[in-house]
Amino acid sequence: GMAKSDVSVSALSQGQVDAVLAEFGMGPSEAIRQLFGGYSGTNYAVRVEAQRWVCVKICNGYSEDEADAQGRLMDYVHHRGFRRACTALPLADGTGFARHLPGFPAPALVLTFVQGVAADKAIADGGVDELQVLHSVGASLAQLHAIEVAPLQGELRTFRDGGACLLADHCTGACQKKIRGSPHTNNHPFADFYDMILAELQNLMELEGLPQGVIHGDCFLDNVLVYSRDSPRSGEVSALVDFEDVCVGPLCFDLAACAIGSCFRASDNTLDLARLRSLLRGYTETRPLSPLEETHFVGFMRAALLCNCSWRFMNFNIDHREVEECRDAYVELQSRIQALREQRIEEEVSLLVRRMGQSRSARVLCRGVFAVAFLFAGWGVAIGCAAK
Repeated sequence: GMAKSDVSVSALSQGQVDAVLAEFGMGPSEAIRQLFGGYSGTNYAVRVEAQRWVCVKICNGYSEDEADAQGRLMDYVHHRGFRRACTALPLADGTGFARHLPGFPAPALVLTFVQGVAADKAIADGGVDELQVLHSVGASLAQLHAIEVAPLQGELRTFRDGGACLLADHCTGACQKKIRGSPHTNNHPFADFYDMILAELQNLMELEGLPQGVIHGDCFLDNVLVYSRDSPRSGEVSALVDFEDVCVGPLCFDLAACAIGSCFRASDNTLDLARLRSLLRGYTETRPLSPLEETHFVGFMRAALLCNCSWRFMNFNIDHREVEECRDAYVELQSRIQALREQRIEEEVSLLVRRMGQSRSARVLCRGVFAVAFLFAGWGVAIGCAAK
């Protein structure tokens, strides 16, 4: 596969970096280092004063309003106590979080800089315990999902406004229209497969009572930083990064998207139940799944896979056909959807999800029984003393 570091669609001079910093009341830069990037973001670690680093992010392919919406949500969760993420810094004039300067390829954000190693790289290098990483990722995602949004939902962008891997465009049929409307893909075998799984996705999104909250939208392991192996907190999440897809949406979709991006083995593209168990345990210890989420979790895994799979398909078969070596990049994720449609695997995952709920209920019950027993023991001592 193509590494993120192999792709950079925008490059800034030091003068341009300083121009961005000035909009945020900072600078000039003392040192600049380009970080791993990709299609949706080019990132620069910038030292603005002794020992203080920030991240200048160029939001490729996004409007200023879209970049500002990302910044507002990052700021929102930061001010509600979520610390396992970088956060967006405000413009000096107080008008928002993003600025598209004249002559620049895309709008810019300035983010706090967080130290860490990309979780997928840390696991591949063998420096951290992968199950410990997955447990910490689950706990971090649950903490994000626990943030209250109901009173302010109208002020924050929802998945219907953007983000969450184009979830809205699947719900409205826009992606289906794009696939069927292109001469390159209208009769492609994938088009029929897409239609079949899309029907399930649309049915899931119409379920009433799905818990909603702030979702990362792309919580794959390359968007998670962990403490390195020489740290006392080795393997623990230091930050979730790359919030391009952040929005308010169904929490189950976000957890499922994290699962499909982190619990399949790269070596043979099969689902690793030990990884999934660790992820779900870390998550449910902080936020238990609702009965509706438990029932439809496997369906949400297929839906999340379809969003990512079809993005690859459309990007390299319609939008960027010149990148011929990536035309079949979607096949890897399509095969994961097909695996999750096999009865045996679907039953294994569903059983695992139910057991997580049962084990949590058992832990809560045990704590309750212990508390009552302790209370009665206290009463017994008190009664005994009174009798004397």
